[in-house]
Amino acid sequence: MYFVARFFAEIIRDMGRGSFKWLSSIDANAEIRFFSVGTFRGPAGAQEAVEGWMEVFPGTTWELREFIDPPRQDEVVLLVPGTGAGGASGVPVDMEVGYVVTIQNGMATRFDVYSSMQEALEAAGLSE
Repeated sequence: MYFVARFFAEIIRDMGRGSFKWLSSIDANAEIRFFSVGTFRGPAGAQEAVEGWMEVFPGTTWELREFIDPPRQDEVVLLVPGTGAGGASGVPVDMEVGYVVTIQNGMATRFDVYSSMQEALEAAGLSE
């Protein structure tokens, strides 16, 4: 799973730079479910979701802090904290986003984005 951790570290780095090179690793039929935004499909949907998020929280910086291999072999759980500010208010924001990502044949086929790592762990069947 080293490849997957590196893959997501690169995605997060690219997102911070405003780059969308990482979209080539998103399956054409991938489903992206954002806790606060909605459901999107494929690379174009992933880009729309990220652009929408970055519009609300411009200049947000992200860091891949934790990477967990759950029991299901095709999934990974990621803790990705971010810091930024609300676009309209300018109020500083610290957030913790949890991802459950399904990888098949080297492509991301599903992203479930949660408002906390605990929610992501529960979704992956790893809660205590």
